[in-house]
Amino acid sequence: MKAILITTTEFSPFRAGIGTYTCEIAAAAQALGGAVTVFAPSYGTDPADSDRLRYPFEVIRYPGETYDRRALPGLLLRLWRVVGERPWDLIHAVDWPTVLALGLIRRLRPLEYRATVYGSELLGVVDSLHVRILAGGRLFAACERVLAISDFTSDLLSRRCPFVQPEKVAITPLGVAERFFEPPDAAARSAVTKRLSIPDDRQVLLTVARLVPRKGHRVALKALRLLPGDVKQGLVYVIAGRGDPVYEEELRRLAAETEVRVIFAGAVGDAELVALYGVADIFLLPGEPDPKSVEGFGLVYLEAAAQGTPAVASRLGAIPEVVRHQETGLLVEACDHEGLAAALADLLNHPTRLAGMGAAARERARDYTWERCARLSYEL
Repeated sequence: MKAILITTTEFSPFRAGIGTYTCEIAAAAQALGGAVTVFAPSYGTDPADSDRLRYPFEVIRYPGETYDRRALPGLLLRLWRVVGERPWDLIHAVDWPTVLALGLIRRLRPLEYRATVYGSELLGVVDSLHVRILAGGRLFAACERVLAISDFTSDLLSRRCPFVQPEKVAITPLGVAERFFEPPDAAARSAVTKRLSIPDDRQVLLTVARLVPRKGHRVALKALRLLPGDVKQGLVYVIAGRGDPVYEEELRRLAAETEVRVIFAGAVGDAELVALYGVADIFLLPGEPDPKSVEGFGLVYLEAAAQGTPAVASRLGAIPEVVRHQETGLLVEACDHEGLAAALADLLNHPTRLAGMGAAARERARDYTWERCARLSYEL
């Protein structure tokens, strides 16, 4: 049985992609026979009892929030203790702050560890003054293995960190949790449509993402303005997620100009999210180029696909790896409002084609499991 230590500065109750990744890969590795321990912040609470009830793996909490440079000494001290207290077979840093901390510890004691890279951290973090000073600009150089979540991320790693030897890099695609494949019951569907006042006779477009420009909400809203009038009248566009309030105000102004009913759903819980995916006819997340951030995988496209909902998106980052053009959805060039509107109109006006893509998307999503991710990451 492998003793696996997973280190992170993002974990429940902090809702973010790295926290989800940590929880899912830890549970999968535990189910495959590993003895998994997650080292994570406490966020000012004492969740020890709830952790024992909630997770099938051990959780060691340390006092702290998400990463802050001022907290680095405390993180180093506590991680030093955890690393030394047991004979770990494998140590996995799932975010760059703990990669940095483990690299500093390695200077003082023999230590092997691996790290996951997602994409965005390769654009800014590796060149930041903070990292250049503490890691000599070679954040991932000491890792015995680097886990890239997509081909796109692997290519970006080779360009941004050429000192990482190619043989050390493994591609470990993310997984779709089984709950996303379960058909939402009638009560859940009814509850979400009632709360959001979604009429039964409308086709539903859905975006699930943080309200930040990179996700492409405003690209979607500008495309909706270009749809034929009869298509607009039969549509509802649901935007789920929270984020930058200034950006949200911009989106609300754009929404008022679309002639399409736009619903801002805010944050949604897990059960409601699955129901929303099931209610939607198209998952719409076009993306928008950002020099400081990229889409390193695009898990939400596959979560929607698990409910038989095809996607319309842009050819950005790793999106073409998870959305197959003309098979599980449609892809257009980034910020091409006319192309995006044409793709939406095409699918909305051809329900048989839309249903066929939804079935293919669901089948495609089955290829992505957290069990496979854990096997590839830990050689289990």
